[in-house]
Amino acid sequence: MSGNSDSHPCPICGNTMDTYTDWKSIDTGSGQCIYCGLYYYTKVEQMNLGEVNELKKEYNKNMEGEKGFQPLKPLTKQDLKNIAKE
Repeated sequence: MSGNSDSHPCPICGNTMDTYTDWKSIDTGSGQCIYCGLYYYTKVEQMNLGEVNELKKEYNKNMEGEKGFQPLKPLTKQDLKNIAKE
């Protein structure tokens, strides 16, 4: 088992809330408070092609001029298909 169950004070009401963290295959966390109803969880999604390429463009702009920097190439639809197969 890769995760850990615990309890922590609820940030809203101060009562004890149950929490759970896991690190396989990615870091995730969740928690719930039976006293006030607060809950949280890690939501995992993937950026669309336009979003990831805009992020790469901004990264390249910010890194420009850094020693040894190699600009990141934009992804294509085929790149995303190949990544999904892996």
